[in-house]
Amino acid sequence: MRPSGRTLALRTPSIEQLTQAIEDARPDTTPTLIPLHSVTANVLRIKVDWSHTPGR
Repeated sequence: MRPSGRTLALRTPSIEQLTQAIEDARPDTTPTLIPLHSVTANVLRIKVDWSHTPGR
């Protein structure tokens, strides 16, 4: 089953936010546990923001 255009429209900003959260953690330049913690904190922050956004 293919997602509708509306579903894809909602997913694109989400994917961009998650990609940015990973890049912000700088996984290539720090020891492993530091970016893991940073990504977790960033993703949780994004998830909380999504839950407060009307229509999502």
